[in-house]
Formats: sequence, C-alpha cells, structure tokens
Amino acid sequence: MDLTELNEPQCNFCAHLYEGKGWTCSAFPEGIPQEILENRFNHREPHPGDRGIQFWSSRFVSQPGEMGFTQRVMCQHRQEARKCVAFPDGIPQEIIDNEFDHRKPYPGDRGIRFLMTTTARSERDRWIESRGRKDR
Repeated sequence: MDLTELNEPQCNFCAHLYEGKGWTCSAFPEGIPQEILENRFNHREPHPGDRGIQFWSSRFVSQPGEMGFTQRVMCQHRQEARKCVAFPDGIPQEIIDNEFDHRKPYPGDRGIRFLMTTTARSERDRWIESRGRKDR
C-alpha cells in the first residue's frame, strides 16, 4: 500500500518512531517533516535529510477491520528488542506482524493486553482532528 493513502500519519506504523518524544524518529531526530506527517510524501522512498533511513514495519496492516498500527511499536507495555511486560522472553511473531490483534487474549500473555501509549493516542487524535475528521 502507498503510505500516502493512510488516514493517519504513516509514522504511527513505523518501527523507527521515537516513543514519548513528539514527532521524532531515527531518520529525523530533530523532527519529522510536515509533508511526511501529512502523508504527502511516501517515506518508503528516500527523503532529503532522512540519514538513509526510510519507513519500516514488519507487516503493514491496512485492511478494514484490522488494527491500523504496529502493536509492538505503540504499546505502553513495550520493552527493548521485541520484548514486553506480557512476553518478557519475546513477543510472538504473529503479534509483531499484526497477524493477531493483541487487544484479545493470547496464550501466555499473563492477562496483559495491548494498550496504546498515551503519547501515541494523543498525537494520533490531534492529527485526526487537524484533518477535520471525527472518527477514531
């Protein structure tokens, strides 16, 4: 899918996004360009100043009814390198790949489910409101 067709910033789906630091990432540590945030530029392609780092997600989810973001990147239970509070020994690949919606129970998750970070939620909501959309 072309990232310019998204209804929210493509950055919400990217593994390079810095959590809790506003709209910054590995490619743009000082701030992501507005044209990328507004999806006027598909950052699967090189962009001036991106330090050779482009959009990356293990699996892009965009079908109706599926989660529209990368769970592993946007979950408040996330820890380092593919680990989290629910799965301290490693997040199952189907959750990393968004093939399973971890808002639902998953074997071995110890009752801990996906919960979007406050920062990710507020940034997403602000972006949606700025575009004049009321759906979330």
